[in-house]
Amino acid sequence: MIHAIIFICSLNHNCVYISDDWGPYQTIDQCLDRTTSMHQSALIILPKYRSVSSHCTKSKFISEGVKA
Repeated sequence: MIHAIIFICSLNHNCVYISDDWGPYQTIDQCLDRTTSMHQSALIILPKYRSVSSHCTKSKFISEGVKA
């Protein structure tokens, strides 16, 4: 199963990952379609943020750090 996650940042570099609640998806294409709609919705809800990237992953969450 594939989960959709997007990464957005504000103009002052406050960045967040947003994980999809609708998935998981069966294919990468379904996930990529979902990330497109997530970016569009996020920019309406959070107009001071800009889209940075999209991720389709087997994990619902992205973690960073040495032991991630």
